[in-house]
Amino acid sequence: MSLEIRPVASRRDLRRFITLPWALYRNEPRWIPPLRSDIAKRLDRGGNPFFHHAEAEYLLALRDGETVGRVSAHVDRRFNEFQDNRWGCSASSSARLA
Repeated sequence: MSLEIRPVASRRDLRRFITLPWALYRNEPRWIPPLRSDIAKRLDRGGNPFFHHAEAEYLLALRDGETVGRVSAHVDRRFNEFQDNRWGCSASSSARLA
């Protein structure tokens, strides 16, 4: 029952990364899901202009082969130069505690 953290390395992994909230919040009647196509566009390193000056790594957390969490880590070089910022912390994650 160990937790495996691995980078998103395939289309299948990316699909798992994008669709995780649907599994996490499936029983939450107040959850209004975003459009999957919007999420995919936002994460697309080739199509999103953000990635002209930034980098990102997407990670999946798996337990027994099931996706139980995700993390996205970003570095925005333009913002860091503007702020003369060599440190920074911003987090956006989803994880199931089970």
